[in-house]
Amino acid sequence: MRPPMIIAALLALAFGFSTPARADSPVTSTDFHTEYLDHEIVQRAAASHVLDGKIAAFLVNPDNPLDIKAAAINALGWKFEGRNNAELFTWYLAAQRGTPVAEFSYDTLDPGALFCLAYLTVLDDYFNPGKALPMIESAVRGLAAQGKSGKKPQAGSLTVSLVQALIRGQAAMDGDWCEIWRGTDRVLQDKSLKQDMRAAAVEIIVNYMSLYSGDCE
Repeated sequence: MRPPMIIAALLALAFGFSTPARADSPVTSTDFHTEYLDHEIVQRAAASHVLDGKIAAFLVNPDNPLDIKAAAINALGWKFEGRNNAELFTWYLAAQRGTPVAEFSYDTLDPGALFCLAYLTVLDDYFNPGKALPMIESAVRGLAAQGKSGKKPQAGSLTVSLVQALIRGQAAMDGDWCEIWRGTDRVLQDKSLKQDMRAAAVEIIVNYMSLYSGDCE
């Protein structure tokens, strides 16, 4: 079994590499945004890797598709030293509400915005996925509640479920590696989910996550 992600990073530093060429983990090895580069907002995110006002406005707009939002966030990417896109998004959300950032709580967000914040958070600090876990779980519950009330057709989203699997899988890197694949497979087997992510993008995620299926033997 490969060493936990943090140990691998320390080994890389010990042998004189300032940063790894490519981290090996669920949220850093699944660049599915490449299948959405026909969208200007995804191109913008991929070019800058910094969340700006235009990208933030796209993410908070409930009329924009969840898969394109996820692709834009994926395109913003990650960095070994960490990024601050979740912080920038929080500043944007607080400003929208006229709330001081120090008083801002993600509990006040609608599920769609919370989904975006969760994904941004785990990409910014992928060594500490525990910060994003309660956000994504709350977002999934909120979207499900919206679906039951008929407010939004976002419950049962394949996009949301796969991002949830990525975040859960990231958290499992220091534990049961089989669960990384099992969680993804459960999503794939759930035929009730709305197929709202491009097949080629799903394939990128599955191709990586399936590497952990060997840990289930």
